[in-house]
Amino acid sequence: MSVDQAAYRPYEGTRRPGHGVVFAIAETSIRRVMRQKWIRSLTLTIVVINVAIGAIMNISLNTRIRNGMTVGDMIENAGGGDLDAFVMTLRGFLSMLYLFAPVIAALTAGPLIAEDRRARALPLYFSRPIRHWQYVAGKMIAAGFFLAAMTLLPPFAVFGMEIANAPDMSQVGQRFGELLGAWVPCVLITVALASFSLGISSLMDRTTAASMLVFCVVIFPVIAVNAAYGSVFTNPAWLALDPFNSIVRIGHELLPPTAGQTIDAYDIPLANAWQSLAGWTAAGLLMLGWRIRNVEVVT
Repeated sequence: MSVDQAAYRPYEGTRRPGHGVVFAIAETSIRRVMRQKWIRSLTLTIVVINVAIGAIMNISLNTRIRNGMTVGDMIENAGGGDLDAFVMTLRGFLSMLYLFAPVIAALTAGPLIAEDRRARALPLYFSRPIRHWQYVAGKMIAAGFFLAAMTLLPPFAVFGMEIANAPDMSQVGQRFGELLGAWVPCVLITVALASFSLGISSLMDRTTAASMLVFCVVIFPVIAVNAAYGSVFTNPAWLALDPFNSIVRIGHELLPPTAGQTIDAYDIPLANAWQSLAGWTAAGLLMLGWRIRNVEVVT
């Protein structure tokens, strides 16, 4: 039965300003995810694990450098630079994001719109009226909230450790600039995964199926592209199909040169890395926009 047959009438009361609507949608969506204890616990655990990995990596590298490790002790030199534990930790963190980001995207962003579709809430939302962009922006903030916690907090925690252990405060500006160099790829992958996950979620009306599909679609190029490189194809541009390779490449460009192990993603043309992330973001927004605009609304 359609909303017309139910004799539903549009809301005519006092409405919030545009930004108030966006944040109300974001807050409601975040609270809805946080109500599920196991998702809340798992997300917090993953964030803590990432912070711990970054801290351990930074402490280990600093200890080895103090004990006399030199550039010559590295297997390969990934940029011709000197040993810098902080920058090396940031590079290592970016290269490990693929381990947990697909899980967070699937569990937190995957169900956000599928749940609204299952509850047939979209016609109600848009008849109040909530503009399409407000709904999308609110859901993007909610999806990005959890992904940003996983991607932005660990580098910031390592930055805090580095500053706390610094002999003086003269390096704060330099270290903060390096932190921003790592944050830019983190923000890019957050936006790309949030957009793409919401796009898939908008096509589904079952939350579990949406989460599983998000995880499978995001993790597939991570496995397939990297497994095929060197045997099926040798052009490093194809590695950019994996969005996590793309952020590693962008991070390699933004962070200062430092000694470290060379990885295949460093050979990706920079333009291809940017195009890959733009493509993932655009694909998600196109799916989401198409689905939202086809919602039946009472006028």
